[in-house]
Amino acid sequence: MGWPASVRLAATGVATSVVMKPDPGGVFRLGTRRTVVLPVALRRLCGVTPGDDVLLVADPEHGVLVVHPLSALDQMILGYHASLTGGGSDDQ
Repeated sequence: MGWPASVRLAATGVATSVVMKPDPGGVFRLGTRRTVVLPVALRRLCGVTPGDDVLLVADPEHGVLVVHPLSALDQMILGYHASLTGGGSDDQ
């Protein structure tokens, strides 16, 4: 993303994911090794526990990082596959 180390970030829970973006008033910082730490409240919102695998998506077009728990990916893929077969996202 080209963000410098120690850039301030705002982190917002959206559904089961976390969206992070640069914000001068943000309370979180990008680590010196370009790492991000999810605050406990946001981890709980997403159902992520320490050590869980997540998908970290860089979206340069919108200037954000999005953290998706694997359970959210399952739902996204099921919905996509249902759309391929003409079924609704609730079809299994």
